Amino acid sequence: MNQNLAATSFAEPTQQRWLLWLAALLLLAQGLLVYSSGWHGGFSTINDAGRLLSDRLAESLTQLGDSLLALSLFLFLAKRHPALLWQALLAALIATLLSHGIKSLAAQPRPAALLELDSFRQLGPVLRRGSYPSGHTVTAFVSAACVACYLTALWQRALLLIAALAVGFSRVAVGAHWPVDVCAGAACGLFSAYLGLLLARRWPLGLRPRVHQTVVLILAGCTLAQLFMKPEYPLARPLIVSISLLALAVAARDYLLPRLSSRTLADS
Repeated sequence: MNQNLAATSFAEPTQQRWLLWLAALLLLAQGLLVYSSGWHGGFSTINDAGRLLSDRLAESLTQLGDSLLALSLFLFLAKRHPALLWQALLAALIATLLSHGIKSLAAQPRPAALLELDSFRQLGPVLRRGSYPSGHTVTAFVSAACVACYLTALWQRALLLIAALAVGFSRVAVGAHWPVDVCAGAACGLFSAYLGLLLARRWPLGLRPRVHQTVVLILAGCTLAQLFMKPEYPLARPLIVSISLLALAVAARDYLLPRLSSRTLADS
């Protein structure tokens, strides 16, 4: 995958307008779902289908939409692809403001607030408010869309977006969201990725070495903190630890070891 990524140049926005078209299609799908089945349509079908996944797999899949874990994943690409990292950071900030603003305005109840807990599969914390849009889905699509902007192979882009969609539907499978929340979260993530690209090209501050290193240090700090935090989905703990430790090891290899080597050579 890395061979098709551009290291220090930003993607061309005119070639990434597919993000906006796909976001529009998802909002259209949401509208059709609400029109045909109501605001909560499709929940039981997807939640029941999610029982095919083990509890550990369902929790691990949904944990991939966690913001801290997503930040950890970008440590794998930071050194070779600073442009991608800067776009993703700006897109994440935009997505956070946008999704939380919509959540506050919509104020939609989650499944646990309207349904009996024993009537559907519910894993992890029992959440009752802030349903629309799905924040985990926003994170998954921001991450996937930003990386997809720098890929030339259509199948690679499709694979990333399918993975992000799987994270989104896992939110329904664990009983945390309605399907409309997933559609809105995906659209929000795609739109934010496009806006992040526009802002990154206009304000390429993240390509400066010191700024880039500061961003990496922040990501490493978040990754380290994640190792000591109690996860919302305990069965996903092995996944969190594995990704965090590997991401920190990659960051140390890319940023810390070269510094230590240069100091050793200077002293000798």
